[in-house]
Amino acid sequence: MGKYNDWKLGQIEALINIIGGDEVARAVLSGECGIIVEPKEPPLPVQKPPKLPLVGTVVKTLYLKPDRVKSFKKGIKRGKYNTQSVTTGYSPRKFTHDEVDLIEPVSVDLIQFNQRASYDEMLVWAKENGGKVWMQFKHLFAIGIQHTEEQRGVSIMAIGSEDPNAYGAYEFSSGQRHLYKTAKSGTDWSEISLFGLLNDQPVST
Repeated sequence: MGKYNDWKLGQIEALINIIGGDEVARAVLSGECGIIVEPKEPPLPVQKPPKLPLVGTVVKTLYLKPDRVKSFKKGIKRGKYNTQSVTTGYSPRKFTHDEVDLIEPVSVDLIQFNQRASYDEMLVWAKENGGKVWMQFKHLFAIGIQHTEEQRGVSIMAIGSEDPNAYGAYEFSSGQRHLYKTAKSGTDWSEISLFGLLNDQPVST
């Protein structure tokens, strides 16, 4: 048995190709050429580019009047929503009985971020930028009823509820508007979405 019987033909061919082909290999064997073997540098680890600071810009401020909504069903009708669902499969389901009445007038800043952001990142951003409060479902509902057209062409999100879900509204096709909810944790929302932040300035009358 030869010393190198465990070498496969394909491996031998690959080695010959690595050192420069048949002619070079024969020259090495005849002593005409030599080979210098150097350890190969390990590949550098792939590093993710550092994440840019989260920057939020006020796109628009909406003024919401007090609005008594008798029921979630009535609010859906008044807001002229075509469908409502949770994100899992988008199958129509009833929402929980979240607060829908807006008792006091309020102004809401619609914020757009420069990149995808998680719920926790947006909480930190709000704390560092005046400690303002994110709007709740009742404010999203009021926007749908009083400023219906604002929920077209872009998703508007409400993340201020103690509920573990975030609520959103958007236009999904052929002018139809959709109301939905999705879990806050583990979600990176798109940078094209708008997020409502309560504005502490006096409400315009």
